[in-house]
Amino acid sequence: IINKESLHTIEDNDFDVIIIDEAHGLAAFPKASKYQKDIRKRFSKVPMIFLSGTPTPESFSQWYHQLQVTDKSPFKHYTNFYKWANDYVNVTEQNLGYARVKVYKDGKEQLILKSVQPYIITFTQAQAGFTSEVNEHILECRMEDITYDIIKRLKRDKIVQGKSGLILGDTGVKLMQKIHQLSSGTCKFEDGTSMVIDYSKARFIEERFRFNKIAIFYKFKEELNMLKSVYGSDLTTDLDEFNSTNKCIALQFSSGREGISLKNAKYIVAL
Repeated sequence: IINKESLHTIEDNDFDVIIIDEAHGLAAFPKASKYQKDIRKRFSKVPMIFLSGTPTPESFSQWYHQLQVTDKSPFKHYTNFYKWANDYVNVTEQNLGYARVKVYKDGKEQLILKSVQPYIITFTQAQAGFTSEVNEHILECRMEDITYDIIKRLKRDKIVQGKSGLILGDTGVKLMQKIHQLSSGTCKFEDGTSMVIDYSKARFIEERFRFNKIAIFYKFKEELNMLKSVYGSDLTTDLDEFNSTNKCIALQFSSGREGISLKNAKYIVAL
């Protein structure tokens, strides 16, 4: 039993079976991740069992590289993702400002499922013994006027120069990322520094869920600083402290969403 970051410390490849938990971590596309390449190179001929509660959290196109780590893949006759996509993906184009690029997110769900279904055993949450139900609500928060002004200028000019730093959105990807950051109240500048621009969302969460023990998921590191400024000592990032005290917890999406129990949280909030 070992985490993927330490896989290189095990030199033995002579295993009877490989079990991969959170297997959707193999599922980057259109290009394979380093993790996927390492697993495939070392263990592709070994029988494998994949475990995941969300095998395709973003797109059905994630099936290709996830299964391509094994020689038993139902897609093994496709030598690369792009050839597979010709048959299994509705390929579209998107204008990113500097060029039009192909987008491979729209996997053909029914066609892909027909190919992978013989290899899958599925359980609903109820069948797996889950007793709680997820009720999802979208809450709207009014931000400060400066946030809307910066986003408007960035969309128009693709660049905003302020006293604290330069915000650049000269490509479609960078523009979306900066708008994403600003929409939560933070921004990372071109020189690598970052700052909180607008505390509205952190204050909204604190006021809306006051006196409740909650878990807050954030994406960008500066968002954690924003939450800490509002919550002070009532916020922790340690799961043991969260479970043993009345403090709320802040977790980053990428590192905190898998393999943990938040049963002590009355609400789970995403920035």
